[in-house]
Amino acid sequence: MATLFNQEFVDILTPIFVFIFVFVALYALLLKTKIFGDKAGFNLVISFATAMLIFIVPEANVVITLFTPWMALLTLLLIFIFVFFMFLGVKEKTLVDVASGGTFAFWMVLIVAILFLVALTKAYGPFLMVDQNAGFWSSVKRVIFHPKTLGVLFVLTIAAYTIRYLGSHE
Repeated sequence: MATLFNQEFVDILTPIFVFIFVFVALYALLLKTKIFGDKAGFNLVISFATAMLIFIVPEANVVITLFTPWMALLTLLLIFIFVFFMFLGVKEKTLVDVASGGTFAFWMVLIVAILFLVALTKAYGPFLMVDQNAGFWSSVKRVIFHPKTLGVLFVLTIAAYTIRYLGSHE
């Protein structure tokens, strides 16, 4: 039975929704930050041009189509976690202090970067996959993604946070 949400219909509407999303989000961001000044028309042209470029490139559509739901899910999860802690009796000021701290920002940036890399891998193929080919980029990937290197980075991160925590609490 044919429905309104056939795959062809979704394939037609997805680039349009991506265009609208990028246009509105970038326009709001430019108006809020005033990077290019207070001229609304100039910000409108920049937003429109960027949205058109993303509309034209199919890989960019795939990245945004995959990345946006995960960001919405992450935001919803954070809201639920904060509401849960408020339900348990944690004061709002404490949650604001935690959310504005450097550790929280570090983990959020790390999670967003991982989600973005996953979306890029889905759009452009496994460009981070380690292979045994010769060349500079292949060697760099073999070094960075080696289990010993990742283990050392993990241990150093834990050590840095431990030293920071012990140094601040006497």
